[in-house]
Amino acid sequence: LQERLDRLAGILEDRPGLKLDISSLVAQETEANVFKRILIANRNEEASAGGVDTEAQSAPVDPLALLQGFDRSKYEEAAKRSYRDLIALASELVESERTEGGNFLGNLTTALKPVVGLEDDSDFPAFAEIEKKLFSESDIEVDLSWLNRLADEREKNVKDYLIQAKGIDLSRVFISGDNQIDASVSASSVQFELTD
Repeated sequence: LQERLDRLAGILEDRPGLKLDISSLVAQETEANVFKRILIANRNEEASAGGVDTEAQSAPVDPLALLQGFDRSKYEEAAKRSYRDLIALASELVESERTEGGNFLGNLTTALKPVVGLEDDSDFPAFAEIEKKLFSESDIEVDLSWLNRLADEREKNVKDYLIQAKGIDLSRVFISGDNQIDASVSASSVQFELTD
């Protein structure tokens, strides 16, 4: 990105009449999964600490604060614990269906058979599969405003770089605020439009 910004700065220097408008294309699933990882890790930390702080839970969430201090290894441990809990819950539902003679869960028993009764980490599927199952949980919800907030911060960093590091005049660099959240793209990007 820095190379691209340096090229843009060069164009702006060469053509003083041009202005730059900054916006974002946000990869909805990719960005949401970033926050899902944090929520899974935090949920396990709260459970270990003896429950959820209801006062903190009712406060508005700062998505940028969530991103600070994220530890990948702690997240992986938390994800495996959550996965084990998910499988245990599903196993209980399957057993309940079996003993009550119902068929509400259909083929779930067969689907879970390879993972029911996990003894240790060597019994787990690949970590990507663990994430896929956890991310599909309905109770892990990411607010779209968090994705916008993250995109806004990226745009601000880009603007600051052009103004502070490259010396472009403040009056020539704008943030449009028109972020596009798209479920069909796999990577987010900052977009630029030069205008006279």
